[in-house]
Amino acid sequence: MEPIALINWVLVGVAVGVMTRLLMPQGEPLGWGAALVLAIVGSVGGGLVAVSFHLGTQVYAPAGWLLSALGATAALMTYCWVTDAAVGPR
Repeated sequence: MEPIALINWVLVGVAVGVMTRLLMPQGEPLGWGAALVLAIVGSVGGGLVAVSFHLGTQVYAPAGWLLSALGATAALMTYCWVTDAAVGPR
């Protein structure tokens, strides 16, 4: 694994975190900082899964980016599920 891959995963996590926070209603308890941290952690986790299965071993491999984005999304969805934070109007 190259160090640039970790930077790419962090950037994917930031992008997913920003998109998530923009799509969530303003009254939700998940703030900008928490959304970014959760997305980055999930993104790095997804990227590590890709590397462990030899799917994202190249720096710009689509599988690494995809699993990174899926990891970030999964982390944010898990947070919303655990805290019962709904996305959208109630």
